[in-house]
Amino acid sequence: LNFTRKRQVVLANKCQVPPGFQRAPTPGKITLLFSGTLAESTGLFQAIKLARQLHLADPSVELLLIGYCAQEVEWQKIQNAIAGAPFVTLLGGRKLVPHTQILAAIRTAHAGIIYYPPSPHIQNRIPTKLY
Repeated sequence: LNFTRKRQVVLANKCQVPPGFQRAPTPGKITLLFSGTLAESTGLFQAIKLARQLHLADPSVELLLIGYCAQEVEWQKIQNAIAGAPFVTLLGGRKLVPHTQILAAIRTAHAGIIYYPPSPHIQNRIPTKLY
């Protein structure tokens, strides 16, 4: 960026884990976590499909969806996708979720699901949530 005239600031994207944070997944079940924006563009429906398949193979598999859905049309699709799936828990949805609640979900999950369908706007990018 030549126009900065060598004045620049590098912002490192780093996660700071709160002091004393310990993961403690719930025994007796397998909790998969999908957190962040709840939308087709973030792979939400692929996560639901995967959880359904895993739950069929092992009924102890559960899916926790936590995040915000900005679009009403997407919200209706989500409601339809998880209808009749008592192993799916949805936190947030039409309201923002406090960071403390997201950390609590991470604490109790066995694994997280990240899937970004191919799209030009994310090509050659690393999702922030991996940091």
